[in-house]
Formats: sequence, C-alpha cells, structure tokens
Amino acid sequence: LDLLDDNSNDVQEISAKCLGPLVKNISEVHVLTIATTLVGHLLNDDKKKDELRDISSIGLKTVFAELNVNDPATANVVESLAKKLVAGLVADDDKTPQREQHLLEVLAVLLERFGTLVTQREKLQKALLPLLLSSRQATRKRAIDCLSLLSIHSPHLLFNKLITHLVQKSDSEKAQHARTMIQCVAAVSKTVGFKLGPHLNQLVPIVLQFCNDERFDQDEDLRENCLQCFETLIQRCPKDIAEHIDAIEEISLKYLSFDPNYAADSDDEDEDNAMEEDEFDDDDAFEDEYSDELYSDDDDMSWKVRRACARCLSAVVEARPERTVNSYKTVAPVLIKRFSEREENVRLDVFDAFRALLRQTRRLMPTAPRVTGVSTSTTASAPAASSDRLAAALSDITPSLITALSKQAKTKEAKTRLGALAVLRALVACASAKTLAPHAALLVASVERSLAASDKDGSNLRIEALVLLRHLLSDADPQTYVPHVQTLTPLVVAAVGDGYYRVSADALRTTAALVPALAAAPRDALVENVHTAVMAKMELADIDQDVKEAAIACLGQELALVGDSLEKQLPAALSLLQERMCNEITRLTAVVALGVIARSSLHLDLSSILSDATGELANLLRQANRQLRQAVLITLTDLAANYGKDKACHGKFKDVIAELPSLLSDTDLHLAHLALQLATTLIKTYPKCASTAVDTLLEPLKTLIGSSLLQGVALASVRSLCKQLATDGKRAKKLVSELRELVAKDATLGGESGGVSAVAAGAAAQCVAEAASAGDAALVPGLVDTLLSELKGKKIGDARRVADLLTLGELGRRVELEQVDAVAKVLLSNFEGVEDVKQAAAVALGSAALGNIEKLLPLTLKELESSDKQYLLVCSLRETAARAATTDNGAALLESWLDKILPPLIERAATGEEGARTVVAECLGKLALLQPKRVVPTVAELLSADSAAGRATGVAALRASIVERAHAVDALLAPLVPNVLLLLGDNDIAVRKSTLLFFHYAAHAKASLVAPHVAANLEALYGEAKIKPELIREVDLGPFKHKVDDGLEVRKAAYECMYTLLAAFGRTLSMEPFVAALAEALDDEYDIAMLAHLIIIRVAAVAPASLLEGLEQLIEPLKKTLQKKAKENAIKQEQERVQEAVRSAMRAVRAIQALDGSEASGKFQSMVQSVLLEGELAEQYKSVLNEEGTNDSL
Repeated sequence: LDLLDDNSNDVQEISAKCLGPLVKNISEVHVLTIATTLVGHLLNDDKKKDELRDISSIGLKTVFAELNVNDPATANVVESLAKKLVAGLVADDDKTPQREQHLLEVLAVLLERFGTLVTQREKLQKALLPLLLSSRQATRKRAIDCLSLLSIHSPHLLFNKLITHLVQKSDSEKAQHARTMIQCVAAVSKTVGFKLGPHLNQLVPIVLQFCNDERFDQDEDLRENCLQCFETLIQRCPKDIAEHIDAIEEISLKYLSFDPNYAADSDDEDEDNAMEEDEFDDDDAFEDEYSDELYSDDDDMSWKVRRACARCLSAVVEARPERTVNSYKTVAPVLIKRFSEREENVRLDVFDAFRALLRQTRRLMPTAPRVTGVSTSTTASAPAASSDRLAAALSDITPSLITALSKQAKTKEAKTRLGALAVLRALVACASAKTLAPHAALLVASVERSLAASDKDGSNLRIEALVLLRHLLSDADPQTYVPHVQTLTPLVVAAVGDGYYRVSADALRTTAALVPALAAAPRDALVENVHTAVMAKMELADIDQDVKEAAIACLGQELALVGDSLEKQLPAALSLLQERMCNEITRLTAVVALGVIARSSLHLDLSSILSDATGELANLLRQANRQLRQAVLITLTDLAANYGKDKACHGKFKDVIAELPSLLSDTDLHLAHLALQLATTLIKTYPKCASTAVDTLLEPLKTLIGSSLLQGVALASVRSLCKQLATDGKRAKKLVSELRELVAKDATLGGESGGVSAVAAGAAAQCVAEAASAGDAALVPGLVDTLLSELKGKKIGDARRVADLLTLGELGRRVELEQVDAVAKVLLSNFEGVEDVKQAAAVALGSAALGNIEKLLPLTLKELESSDKQYLLVCSLRETAARAATTDNGAALLESWLDKILPPLIERAATGEEGARTVVAECLGKLALLQPKRVVPTVAELLSADSAAGRATGVAALRASIVERAHAVDALLAPLVPNVLLLLGDNDIAVRKSTLLFFHYAAHAKASLVAPHVAANLEALYGEAKIKPELIREVDLGPFKHKVDDGLEVRKAAYECMYTLLAAFGRTLSMEPFVAALAEALDDEYDIAMLAHLIIIRVAAVAPASLLEGLEQLIEPLKKTLQKKAKENAIKQEQERVQEAVRSAMRAVRAIQALDGSEASGKFQSMVQSVLLEGELAEQYKSVLNEEGTNDSL
C-alpha cells in the first residue's frame, strides 16, 4: 500500500497488480483495510496527489475483479465501500473534478460487479441525481453510467422516483440539461428496458417535444440524443412503445433528409450524384460546389442527426414486423432517396436500414429463396394474404431500388460499393427470380466494377460482388444472364486466379453458378478459358483446402453441363478428379463431383476412369465417415443407372455388392435405404449380378426385414429390391419361400420375449406380396391357397397368423384375387382372437378391398350394418380410404361408393366408444382427400351436431384431411376454419381438446389455413392453458385418496399448440400473454413444464425483447425447478424425471442468459450465479453448456 505512492510509476503499477492475488489469500479484515485505504486515497483533496488517485482507482478495480460475489465477507466489504463512496460524492465540490470522476468510475465498477450486494441504493441515487446537472460533461456521463447500473437492482418504488426526477428535470430551458436527461433515459433503457415500459407514455411525448422544439432548433446534439433514445426504447420495449411508433417514424423520416449544408432540390439529387464521378475528381472540388460561405462543413454536425434517424428507422422495422408492408410505402422511398447522402457514414447506415427492411421481409416470406449469408429467423409461415401483399410491395419498389443501388455500386468509395452490394444481396434473398429478371443488366453492371476492383479497395469488395453474382445466377433462369456471359466470364475467371484464397474460392463457386448460362450461350473460347482456370487450381497441391474443394465442385459442374465442348481435355480432367478421389482430404468433394457428372444428360465418355473409379468407390464404403459413405452410395447409384451397361465396370460390381451387407442394418436406416437403392439399380441395369446379390444380400436383408425399426423409405427400398429380384420366375418362388420363413409357423408375437414384432410381421408380408406379384402369374393363386389353408388351421402361432393375414391383404391390393370369397370368409373369421390378429385381419380386409372393390367393399358395408365388430370394420374402411389416397386412381375407384360409405360413417361419428369415433374421423379425413367437394360439406355439418361426440369427431375429421402439400381440399377447408376454432369455447372438454389438436396440426402442416384467425383465438388458447380447479377431482382408493386432473391433456394440447404457433408465426404473435402463460406452465405437471422450457428457448430466438420484458415472472418457477430433488425413497424412473427436468430448466436458463439485455435483471443474474455457477449444480450446468457448444458446432 505504501508503494502505491512511490516516485516510480513502474513500482506503482506493479504494486496495484499485486493487490489482486493478495486479496484472495487474506482475511476479511485485511481486505477491508486495503479497500478503505484505496478509497481514502481517492477522497484526498491534495491536488498534488493526482497520480495516487489514479493508481488507487486502478487498485480498487483490481481488487473488485478478484472478490467472490458469493463470499459473505465480500458483502461486508462492498457495503463499507459503498458508504464511503456515497459520502465522498455528497461532500464533493467543483474544486476537485478529478476526485469526483474517480469516485464515479470506481462506483460504476462496484455496481457492475456487486450490484446485488449494495443496500444503500436510495442514498446512492440521491447522491448521483444532482451530478446530472454538473457543468462537466465527463461527470454527467459517469453519473449516467452509475444510474443505469444502479437501476438494474433498484426496487420499483426507487426506480419510479428516478423516472419522475428525469421527467421533471427534462422540462428545462437549458439544452444541456435536457440532453443529459434524455441520455440518462436511453442509458437506463439499455440496461432495464422492460422496467421503463409503464413510463413510456410520460417519457416519449417529452422526447418528441424536444425534437420539434424551436428553442433547440440549432442543437443537433440534442436531436441526436432524442433519436438515439427512441432507438433504444424501441429495441428494449417493443410492445409498450407501439402506440408511439407512428410519431417516431414520422420524426425520423423528417430529419433523415435534414441537411442544412446541402439545399439541393431532392429531384436533382440523383442526377448530381451520378455526375459526381465524372465532374469531381477530388474531395475539394465536391466541397467547393456545395459549400456555403456562411456555413462550413467542418462545423456541420447534422450528419449525426441523419445517422441517428437511419438507425432509429432500422429499429422500427426490426421491432414491428406487422408494419413491413406499410414500410415499403412510407420508409422505403425515403431511404432510397437518401442513398445519395453525401456523408459516407450516414449513407452506410441508410443501407443498413434498408437491409433491415429486407431481412424482415425475408422472415415474413417463407416462399422466398434461401440464400446463405442473409440473416433469417425461426419465423416460418406468414399469412398467405399478407405474404402476397409483401411480395407485391417489394416488387413495386424493386425497379427504383436497383436503379439507385446500381449508381452507388459505381462510385469511387469502396465502402459505399460494399454497402450497396450488401443491400442487393439482401434483395436477392427476398425477391423472386421473376421480379429480378427485367433488371439483369443493371445488376450485372453493379457487379462489374467491384469485380475489377484494385487491391487498394480491399478483397472484401470482390468477395461481396462474387457472392452476389453467385446468388443471382443460382436462382435465375440461365437464359436471363446469357447476354452477359461475355462480360462476366473474363472477370470471374480473373478472380479465380487471385492470390487470396477467399477470393479464389468464391470465384470458383461463382464460376460453377455461371456454367448453366455458359451452357445456354453459344459455345466459344469462353468455355475453354473457364476450364483452363479451373484446371490450374486443380493441379496445385499447396493451396488452401477451401480452394481445393471449390475447384473440384466447379469442375464437376462444368463437365456435367459443357463437357461435350471439352472432348480433348476430358480424359485429363477425369484423371485428375479420380486422383483427388483417392486423397483423404479431398475425396468427399470429389465423390460428389463424380456423381454430378454421372447424372449429366450429356452422358460423357467416362471409360477412362469408370472401372478404377468404381473400384475405388467400393473401397470407400469401408470408411467410417458416414457422410462419405452416403455420398459414395449416391454416386455409385448414379453410375449404375447411367453407365451400368458399360462392360468397363461390370467386373467391379461384385466388389460393390460385397461391401453392401454391412450397410443393411437398422442402426442407420438411411444408409440402408441408399444401399438397397444401389443394389436394386445394379440388378436392373446388369441382371447378371442378381445371383451374386441374392447370395450376398439375402441374409442381411432378411435380418433387416425382421427388425421392428424398419419403416419409411428404407422399407420401400426393401420392397423395391424384392420386386427386382423376383423378376426371374425361379428366383421369385425361392425368394417368397425364404421371406415367409422369416416368421416361423409357431412364432409368437412380442419382439422382447423372443417372438416376432407385429411391425416385422407386417414388413415381411409386404415383401412377400411384392415378390409374389412381380413373379409368375401362377405364383399368386398358389400362394393364396397356401395362406388360406394355414389360416383355416389352428397350428400356427399368432405372429405367423398376423403375417399371413397381412400378406393376403397386400396381395389383394396388388392383384384381383380368384379366391376372393374364400379370402373374405377367412379374414372375417379372424375378427376373433388376440388384438393384434383382429387388427391385422381388419387391415387386410381393407387393403384387399382396394384391388377387389366390387366384392369386398359391399361385404364390408353389409357387415357394418349387422355385425358387432363395428370398430374393426371401420378400421377396414379406413385402410381402404388410406390406401386409395396414395394411389393415382384412388378417387375414381371410390367415387361411385361414396354414397354408400358416408352415411354409416356419419351415423357412427356421434355414437360408440371414443376409439371407434377416432377411426371414423380418420376415415372421413382420407375420403375428403379423395372427393373433397362431396365429403367436406358433409363433415362440416358435424360441427353443429347436438352431441359433443359428433362435434369432436367432425373437428378430428377435418384435421385428418389436412396435408402438408397443396391439395384441392384446402379451398374447402379455409372457410370452415373460423367455425372450427369457435369450438375452443365449447362446453365439452373433448370438443375443446379436439379443436386444440386441429389448431396445432393446421399451424404445423399448413399455417396459411389458420393464419388469418390466429390473433382472434389466442385468448381462448391461453384460457385452455390455465389450470381449472373444476376439472380436478378426488378419487377414493381406499387407503389413500388420489387427485385426477381431467384438464391435464387439454393443457398439454394447448401448450403444444402454442409451441407450434411460435414456430409458424413468431413475432407476429402478441407475446405478453404468451410469456405470462409460460410462468404458469413452469409450475405445472412434468410434461407441461418440459414443454414450457422448450417454448422459452424458442421465444428467446424469436422474440427476445418480449421474453426479457416478462422475465421477472419466470425466475421463481425456474429456480424452483432447478432446486427440485427427488424423494429419498423415489423409484429410479422418478429420479430420472427430476434430473431431466433440472437439465431442461438449465437449457431454458442458458437461452435467456445468452440474450443481450439479460444482465439487466439483477434477480435473474443473482439466481444464475447462486444456483448454477456457484452452487452444487455448477458441474451439471457446465455439462449443459458443453452439450450446447457441441450442438452448435454440429
């Protein structure tokens, strides 16, 4: 401590640094002594001790950095220091400004590090407020910083006093005082914006008044402060400031053109700007033309106002997505005019504001092409009508926008050109190729100069130009840019040879995008020039990996599209590509490139490498790299499909087949699907390898079919391979026999108990039917007789019976059965027995009816009238409708039967048990897809049925008719959506649940259906998310009583719907009640709390400002979950549930913690620090953070 006052500065600095390690190893008393001594130095009035005050300030900051916030001793030290600092501020006068500033500087660090431990907040605020009126700017600035940090931890009453003081003092005749108060409001809003929300109706009118106050008309600094304050308030309080947005936007647009030093007529601005390059060769000439004798540019600070306006408009656009269409009418034209701004800094901010508008447009237009490098959001489907209006508004502004930007892209300033190209790239991400096509010439001209930029302009300009050009070419019709090929190709080729790896790599990618236009243009020397440039990069071994990969991909694209013009160069290029395929670093890219060439319609001569390449690809299938094996399988399939008849590769096909068995595994069904696809293609193009394929693949194929995980495209590929193998009659019979033996005659059901799962039995049945129907015509009747004989007997296990029944159904679906009456009798007789057998019989009957509709469908309807197997018969009808919906002639097959099918289904929609009604709803939904005009109006009548069961079934049926692809049923569903959503207010809980499920699925699969009605039904949705005591009943179980919550499933459906709506409509939702509902969900049952955590994570990504506004109400329930522990006698499953709930809550907390502005909540930061960073959960939280980092890297 004594050495702090040493004569040597070096000794002073080292002494100050030693204090940090020292305080970690000494007692609280000594720490307090050190801190007190340092503060005493700060309070010393001796003007000769300035250096001591400086070094003491540094020493205190060093001490603060080492103190542990959770150590009780630290609280005592902080409390003692705070008292002394407050006393020093109160006792200070204007004679020692340095001391005052040192005190404020140290106080700011204290509040930032230990704000939660400071208790004398009211005294501290009283001491700081007078300093806002100090005559010294540095003092005012530091006081503002302290107040903004203090406000994080201030209780509401104290915070309200601060705002009241600022409002009162802002009504001052002095611009300096007004400016300070406004700066303070802006600073406070940055730290605790959500707290300011209730006070905005007081604050915003005052700030607006200062903007237009004639007393401060020449005070540009004040106006800038006002606009900066608006920007911060919009970002931090987007909801509360909504009613003032129009006024803020108006004032921003007004002053965006505020330039007293340049009074040129706005209509002439563009012309003057265009003349700038030709007429004014240096800054002096420009200055002479536009300067005013009475007003010097050196004194002109109006550019700061214009810059603040641009940033404020950017904040408005980002915060209010619902205003985007209107912004194209009000904001966009003004921004375009200001592209000619004479101050480059302002001009760049104007560009940024327009980019913000385009980014918002991109978020709200899901159909816009996705372009890498332009920020997107998790908001997905916007309302269709709104999206159309947005597209129209963008299309209307595009001509003037491109014209203005093309002029800016030709100016001398490299930064301006870079900014203009960035705006153009954002435009390309939003606008359709059709909208941009008429402006191709201007767009190309905008790129040309930057592509030819000199080294002094920097490489970023050329990179931006290349990326823009690539995006333009990738999304457009090649014919659009054919007229510009002659101009662009030399520039891009020159960039390929650039020495900077980033320029060269981007140029190669752009060349690949340019090749389609080259292919459509008249062939000339340009193709050879491009090829020469690409090969020059291919031949280099000591270049950057990015350049290598880009060159390989470019070569593949080039050969695939214009390889017929490079016959002489083709062998050398292919040889080099094969060489790269043998290199561990470049083989993945080379394999993909070879696949592109193999798929080419030019069918190039690959004989020089075909055999060796096929063998090398076979070897690569042994590699552990999944991505590589996936690419190899796709490329081999393309080679087999297009070059499989070439003798050069026949000898290698055996090697390929030999590598496939290891890939036929249920551990990776996608790779299995690709391997099966390859095998099928090989057999199809080179039938002689079929016997080898059978010998090699049959056993792993049978193992895969026996897996309970086989489904989807993998199962479809298995069926395709079986069909291809069965094209030979003898092989088909043997294959059918072996596939049937997958399910032994005495096999029982139940995969876990050594039996066969129902899924595996179904897969085996499909494969048997596929092979039998592809073989000889006599094979199916014989197989049907065998199946009927087995099913009539009683000596087969349940698994074999299920497989036989499903095989009959699959055969009946594919061919018209000769023994149809016997088949029907056997199927109906199996409606008795175990559940899986009955279900299989019902499915088989419905499936077989599709191929034998004239006999089996009337039988099903007849049985439905009299049989007591209502549920199973309705399942049969559902299977028939579902299968018909997946076939091309399904609608025609069932058209004449609708009048007989619909009445019994409608009759059963309101009766029977819930399971049967669910199947009825699914059946009606599938029928609606086949005949929407006849079925949908009939189903719509159920929405007003007297019985609650009928209404619930009607809603479920409409839900079942929604599909993700465009469909004719959409036009009939759209008018019914309001009536469906009205049932959220139905008296019956089952109807409300069904409606919630409809809302959820529609928002997920086809958001445009519900988009116009979301806002009107949010209140009802939030109502269903609440716990309703009247739905909780107590059940007497004898020794104890158990509470049953009948509303649990409804609440769960409501939160699932909220989660989906958040993904579909994002920030267009009203987020305040949304976040309030989350607070209740966090205290709900396990499943709902877990959903709430997921929703918090998504809200953090979509609407962070809204989440921060409601953060206070989420902290306690999150903390409660984090501190939750399982009971000592809890079973293992309960312990795992508690642990997973804690980890899930940690992920939610991490999502909040990562938000810019979360540090403003002292309560939240305190909870994170005490519970997660310093508590017993610290290690577990670290693992969650590591898990997050791994996911990000993936």
